[in-house]
Amino acid sequence: MAQKWKYDETFTPPAAVVKAKLCGQSVNLLVDTGFSGGVLIPFWMFERMSLLSYLTPDEYYAVMADTRKIRLYTATGVLTLRSKKHTVNTHSSPYIDKKIVGRDFLKRFLLTLNGPKSELIVSYPTTNHEAP
Repeated sequence: MAQKWKYDETFTPPAAVVKAKLCGQSVNLLVDTGFSGGVLIPFWMFERMSLLSYLTPDEYYAVMADTRKIRLYTATGVLTLRSKKHTVNTHSSPYIDKKIVGRDFLKRFLLTLNGPKSELIVSYPTTNHEAP
């Protein structure tokens, strides 16, 4: 079953946003196919969700537009779309104040960006080649 969201008009131009729950808290995540990770959230949210207690030993870095590399805190979170729960690498840094969802999570779904309708459609694959 597909989920649809209207583009978020607080962005210029309006942008595709996934509305979900991360660790039980509502969050709007900007779709960013340039981000290879799962989910990136502001550090204050990462702390509030108690994710600092569940850090993974893996090292991840955000490469900024100006080529700076910023080390990310990473923990395994639970992202809920509709009522289906998904584990996702959740990243954060005190130096980044963005809420985005990237390719590592999005690759599990079929995404349609319908520009004329300003609409994002997310559906589960129906083949035997589903992503984990």
